Amino acid sequence: MSKLKNAGQFLKLYWRIILACVIAGGGIALLFGSIFVETEQDEVAEVIDLMEESLQEGQVDRFMTHIAPDYMHQGLDKQTMARLARETIDRYGKPNIWVRSRSYNVRKGLATVKLNIVARATKRGFRMRAISRSEWRLSMVKRGEKWYVRKITPLSFNGNAVTDMKSLASFASRLWKQENGGGMP
Repeated sequence: MSKLKNAGQFLKLYWRIILACVIAGGGIALLFGSIFVETEQDEVAEVIDLMEESLQEGQVDRFMTHIAPDYMHQGLDKQTMARLARETIDRYGKPNIWVRSRSYNVRKGLATVKLNIVARATKRGFRMRAISRSEWRLSMVKRGEKWYVRKITPLSFNGNAVTDMKSLASFASRLWKQENGGGMP
């Protein structure tokens, strides 16, 4: 009887040790999982970083890979946006861009990102090499495993409210004429 009792105690102890190992292992896995699992906000932040880097390097095609294939917002489609970006970089040079602040609202495959950006043209010969400040709102969607920008909305330029790309272009053109005494180059 004592051998049976000892065997029973051994089995209880054995299962308690197994249970403790499973609980400890699960806790460790949960800890490492929370450290190494990338959240949707992390994924969106990575896309914003890649877009910023692409513009600074003047790589419009790489920048455009993050724009939704069916992009159409405020009368601007993806093809026109790419053309305007190339023309702007050709005219003013690769921009120096600093994203000063970001705020994210991300949930279930949709994201809104508000960016506060400081930029400066780099091409020599322009008096308008002053720093410009602007705020933007990007609406993003996750399709499969990839995040895409589906809307880009300017909110302000150098402290002046703008409502759309047309008003931003108009304001920038007026500023250029004031600072450089004439038409666009």
